[in-house]
Amino acid sequence: MLKTSKAFDLHDYADALPRGKTRTKLLSAIRGYLGIKSVIRDLTHAREVMRILGEHQAKETPGRQTLDSALLGRALFNQALLLYVGATKTVSHSRPPFDGWRMYSENDRKRHKVICDLRDNAIAHYGPGGELLRQPWVEDRLALVVNSQTDMLHLKPCYKISATKGVLSDDLRALIELALSLAELRVNPKAEDLFNLLRTEHGAGQDLLEKSPFDPMKFFDNEPAAAAFWETGPSETNMISISADRRQVVRDDSLNRTGES
Repeated sequence: MLKTSKAFDLHDYADALPRGKTRTKLLSAIRGYLGIKSVIRDLTHAREVMRILGEHQAKETPGRQTLDSALLGRALFNQALLLYVGATKTVSHSRPPFDGWRMYSENDRKRHKVICDLRDNAIAHYGPGGELLRQPWVEDRLALVVNSQTDMLHLKPCYKISATKGVLSDDLRALIELALSLAELRVNPKAEDLFNLLRTEHGAGQDLLEKSPFDPMKFFDNEPAAAAFWETGPSETNMISISADRRQVVRDDSLNRTGES
């Protein structure tokens, strides 16, 4: 028999707990799980941006790139790069750092450094992009032109920007896939930590948990998104059920569909 699905806001539940080690441990576990999931989300978005960039570049005519086309390509590349570096290098107060790059091979670490230096020295801040680049990301020169007709002098500023198509894009694509594969390996351990904590230290907290419902409509403020929240079944890493008999939160590996056991 189908049961009515329920959802609870673990943030509200944790915030309502008395200050102390129990509350701190739960907040840390929530942050750890959401942190790795947000890293995967950013890397997945980076992969999609690179896919769009590839489709965009495939439509271009070699040697006849327009300014609009070049700017769009650069914007897509920059976005993918920022998502990758934000997920793998940037330290944030909003999520724990992901140090998957420590598992990289020596060659992949070099490629990672090139991409990170490019972000730090050319995209987030104006500059050539780092000493390991095969050629400067942007290069400025100033020429002094002598007009042969009038003998007048003119200042002629020139610049050139590296293409986003080629080795640099290939390296970024490869690094995104590598980081994604490493990040995904950390999801289940983070989920297990959270489940174990809920089961062992919060089994008697059902009454308080019941007072912390999660309202998808209130959160998303969007009816299709709220409906999709209930339609999308739980994954193997976030299946929990509330046992009214034992008054505790337990892991339910037999749960295959939302609201069905």
